[in-house]
Amino acid sequence: MRIALDLFGGDFAPDTTIQGAILACETSHAMEIDNLRVTLVGDCSKLTAAQTSNLGNNIELYDVPGEFYKNDSAPHAAGKDERSPIRTSLRLHREGKFDAVVSAGSTGAQVVASLKELGTCTGIYRPAIGVLLPTGNGLSLLLDVGASLVAGPKQLVQFAVMGYLYLTEILGNKNPRIGLLNVGKESGVGPRSVRIANSVLRQSKFEYAGFIEGNDILTGEVDVIVTNGLVGNILLKYTEGFPVFLKNILPDGKASMINAKISKMLDYQQFGGVPLLGINGVSVIGHGSSSAQALSSAILKAGSMIKADFHNKIESFMANELENYVPSSLTAI
Repeated sequence: MRIALDLFGGDFAPDTTIQGAILACETSHAMEIDNLRVTLVGDCSKLTAAQTSNLGNNIELYDVPGEFYKNDSAPHAAGKDERSPIRTSLRLHREGKFDAVVSAGSTGAQVVASLKELGTCTGIYRPAIGVLLPTGNGLSLLLDVGASLVAGPKQLVQFAVMGYLYLTEILGNKNPRIGLLNVGKESGVGPRSVRIANSVLRQSKFEYAGFIEGNDILTGEVDVIVTNGLVGNILLKYTEGFPVFLKNILPDGKASMINAKISKMLDYQQFGGVPLLGINGVSVIGHGSSSAQALSSAILKAGSMIKADFHNKIESFMANELENYVPSSLTAI
């Protein structure tokens, strides 16, 4: 299992990427991910001897000359520079040298680069980024959170399909409930795209709960929350700011205990990276402020997706099973 890691992706790179790779290799067997090899892709001339002295046998370097950081100007920041580490890694993934790519660099650059180098799975029009949110009933998958800011009804239905497959194939939830985020629960409210997607999903064989509103998310009524990337990203950023809000309004005596518990639930470090679903390969996006632990988790998440052969499961479902869930007369929306 060969995973490429963007050496200079992230606010604290390259130290965190190196340590994250080492930690992932040390803990991979416990996660039932065997024969893991991580390749650090980037400008290796910028590394010191101390940084490369303890890499171990399972970690390699792949030199891409030149400095590439998350705040570089276009075209790299837009994922258009074919010489950049992220494009190089994804191109080598397409060619079979790597089985997955992980980066904590620019999310936009990774989405664009993934589309350019890997393309989407057959039958998928737009990719989606899926994020696990804590609720009163466990974890729910929210998608999209930024890959597709605008989504038509066909894309929203496909997001539901990909969320269903991620829950069943990766997380082992064999009967996930799907909800479509809207401004109300009445059938006639909301944008046209959302209303049409709702009509299709209501006639599907998925466990579909219908429209859900923002105040339903934390109850955990559904396992998959479907929306476009603009709404999803705003919602995600809101939850990330919630611990700071509590710290500012709660009395000092109670703030520390409550805030610590909630901060742990919302801590992206424990979840690692987020998958870019619908891509014809494995592309995992890490938070820019990822620690070594978070990057290790992202690498192992990529490993679990490789092990499950997830992108091929999407292709197979779209080609062979979609009509069993969504009648063909409805897929032409």
